[in-house]
Amino acid sequence: GAHFSLTMFVDALPDRLRRTVAMICQIGALILAGVLIIYGIEMVTWNLGQRSAALEVPMAYVYVGVPICGGLILIHALISIWRIVRGQEWKPVAEDER
Repeated sequence: GAHFSLTMFVDALPDRLRRTVAMICQIGALILAGVLIIYGIEMVTWNLGQRSAALEVPMAYVYVGVPICGGLILIHALISIWRIVRGQEWKPVAEDER
């Protein structure tokens, strides 16, 4: 399914302003993705030599999910921006299924 979103205010906006708000939200997601990627890579490199107490696996394996998720968010935001620019405004999956 999709995440919960409260669209009452955005749906009341004119189409052009709604697209602008959607673009601003996706730019915010790009910024978040960049922070996760940059600082996630730093976190992984800082913990290369550290091992977990119980399993004795490198903690870098645990933290590698942070930059990977940042990359996935980056891809999703870029696809959404592409759809907004082309005029196919992004909608949650639950709305597409109706």
